[in-house]
Amino acid sequence: MLGEILDYNKLFVSRQKYKKYVLDKKPNKEIVIISCMDARLTELLPHALNMKNSDYVSITTAGAMIPHLFDSIMKSLIVAISQFDVKEILVIGHSDCGMDCLKTNDIYEQTNDVSFPEDFTDKYKSFLLNWLDGFNSYEENIISSMNMLKSHPLVPENILVHGLLINPETGELTLVASGEKH
Repeated sequence: MLGEILDYNKLFVSRQKYKKYVLDKKPNKEIVIISCMDARLTELLPHALNMKNSDYVSITTAGAMIPHLFDSIMKSLIVAISQFDVKEILVIGHSDCGMDCLKTNDIYEQTNDVSFPEDFTDKYKSFLLNWLDGFNSYEENIISSMNMLKSHPLVPENILVHGLLINPETGELTLVASGEKH
């Protein structure tokens, strides 16, 4: 695949196809969307929201989950808020998500050909037990991510936080929580 990608890229650049994608760094609508990394949402989500890629900052993660106050998701969000004048955050989960009821042990069993050095597993065993766990409720997951945002010391109080659930087949949105100030 890499060879095909690099060959195509040479043509893309030499034919100046990039020109139609040149945009300002700041999103037009001062909004961040935190959504799942599911490929079904890549094109569907912006169309279902009546947005273009230039309208928002996109942060994707498994299950639209924000598991920790100081992880890379929060780092990206804080940078977006401070650098791109973001005023609103949408946390958008989706039905039929692969993180629904997922347990770390399920993934560990599927990757049984991967072995960790013994000192690694001893050192991180308690962390690894739940690290890849998913969620049991779409709505609770969205609210949990919203609460993580609202409790973060670097997310300004004037940022509006909304939670939605999207159907990955139809694009239908369901409001989980609206405009909660923190």
